[in-house]
Amino acid sequence: MLCAERADHDQAATYFGWVFECNPHETRAIIGLLAALSESPRGHDVAALIAKIQAHHQTNSAIFTWCGLAASAGALPDLAIDCYEKALRFDAQNKVARHNLATKFREHGQEAKALRVIGASDTGHLPPESWMLQAHLLADQGDYQTALNAYVRALDQDPGLIAAHESLARLLPQLGRAPDALNAYWAALERHPDHRALWASAIAAAKDLRMGAELESLATSACDRFGASSDLLVALALGFAYQGNTSLAIAQLRRVLAADPQNIGGHLHLVPLLIAEGSLAEAEASALAATQLDPLDQSGWSWLTLIWRLRNDPREAWLADYDRFVISLDLSGAMNAADVGGLSALSEHLSRLHKTSHHPLEQSPRGGTQTRGDIFQRNDRVLQAVKAHIRAAVEMAVRALPEDPAHPFLSRKAHSVDFAGAWSVRLHKGGHHAPHIHHKGWMSSAFYVALPGSVLRDDTQDGSLTFGVPAVNLAVPLAPRRIVTPKLGQLVIFPSYFWHGTLPFEDDAPRLTMACDMLPAS
Repeated sequence: MLCAERADHDQAATYFGWVFECNPHETRAIIGLLAALSESPRGHDVAALIAKIQAHHQTNSAIFTWCGLAASAGALPDLAIDCYEKALRFDAQNKVARHNLATKFREHGQEAKALRVIGASDTGHLPPESWMLQAHLLADQGDYQTALNAYVRALDQDPGLIAAHESLARLLPQLGRAPDALNAYWAALERHPDHRALWASAIAAAKDLRMGAELESLATSACDRFGASSDLLVALALGFAYQGNTSLAIAQLRRVLAADPQNIGGHLHLVPLLIAEGSLAEAEASALAATQLDPLDQSGWSWLTLIWRLRNDPREAWLADYDRFVISLDLSGAMNAADVGGLSALSEHLSRLHKTSHHPLEQSPRGGTQTRGDIFQRNDRVLQAVKAHIRAAVEMAVRALPEDPAHPFLSRKAHSVDFAGAWSVRLHKGGHHAPHIHHKGWMSSAFYVALPGSVLRDDTQDGSLTFGVPAVNLAVPLAPRRIVTPKLGQLVIFPSYFWHGTLPFEDDAPRLTMACDMLPAS
């Protein structure tokens, strides 16, 4: 389907390009050409074409806007910014150009500049997407109350703007307002009770935030309105589980799987409940089913590391070789390169990105803060340099791993890696990471930028990274399979399905890390 769509765009670009060559003043053909290139710019010299178009159309704001879209699709961000600025020069009311220009500045890490651009528009006619962008930018700047007001303005105009709901629901707990996280969803659902995507988003938010009563209520109401689909019944079971009604949750999930044995969510959510009650054989069957339904999802493999350990199954050592697959790399020398400026400079740089007061409920940190968004997507010279150093070190380490085509980690070994998300965590006194995995990753990491004195001492395990301790309550708690003591400038990499967390520390100085998930390069 994608190939067919690309072919259609390529054919359109060829046709409209021919029309433009015949008549460079044919506006509709130029817009058609730029629209096609904004979808499929490959194989075209977009910069040269834009220069040629602008030579014939020097004051047309709409054409400049389309030029910006084509430049952005062609990975020419500076040219896109130039085009949008020209579009606004000739039409200050061009909402698309203003929104896209602010978006580009935000991608460049220039939030204040982006905020000035979006704030210069006529707020009385600001579209909801631009109110949402303004809210994102205000939150980036740490102006949270004004950001919340902007999210409300966006949702007043468009209660179905799901991206704004998702951002608002996950921001409020980081500001100490977790009970308010779903309020905007409830209000929007009253206005649009048949908006299925809005129900799905609200249910996903309640799942992420582990709000059991709200999840039960949302899932029940959605079942009443749309019918009791398998996914809604799984969500209802999770609502029971989050409220401590384990037996009711297990019974519900068993009913779902009896009717729909291919429901991977049903299998994955049933497994930890069965492990906690000691039904290991049934838990193993569901975990194996999940790995067969989606081998790339790390969740099924993570449960098998635990089940096989509890059952004394030798396959645990094959799947979870903690000594071989947890790899420590010393990046302290690379961080002293001129493009980073040393760990102290990096620590100051990252600290400026921490602006919330509470940890996000849906993530692993407890007693600290986590940066917003993917920090490796920022057009930030220092962060891009760190990204390059991490990539080089990881790719060298991956090349040394053994081959095993049957292994869920080793079988995906590649010569290069792509990043699937990056963030920074700053833990305060008593802070730690709850045990977790990264279910959409392949390889995950922890990079130590600044460590308090208690973590650096040789006679303590404060703040250490632990492996093999699960996020389930067991009658007999499991000890870590491996403990890694952090060192400044150390990058620790490991399979994303490894259960990992950290021990708390007692020190007034923060524990500052970076982390990223990686995938084999496509």
